[in-house]
Amino acid sequence: MKPFGNRVLVKPIKQKPVTKRGGLVLVEGDHNLEYGEIIDVGEGVKKDDYYYPIDLGVGDTVRFKKDFATEVSIDAVTHYIVHVESNIFAVGE
Repeated sequence: MKPFGNRVLVKPIKQKPVTKRGGLVLVEGDHNLEYGEIIDVGEGVKKDDYYYPIDLGVGDTVRFKKDFATEVSIDAVTHYIVHVESNIFAVGE
């Protein structure tokens, strides 16, 4: 399944944020955001017959709000189609 436009396909992952020393980082409101790995990327935003690519790539780890994403099942595994500008809140480095 290929996402369209300014969207990405995200597979949720179980990951908790830790510091370099291994301490758990707790963030207020953290329970509303999910971790996920980008599986596929749409072609970007089209403007004046040109596509401006998305500044994310396959394999990137992101934080997103699954309540605003579209849930899809691929090979019996839940994935999400996520709009980049309004629903990706952070990218792992």
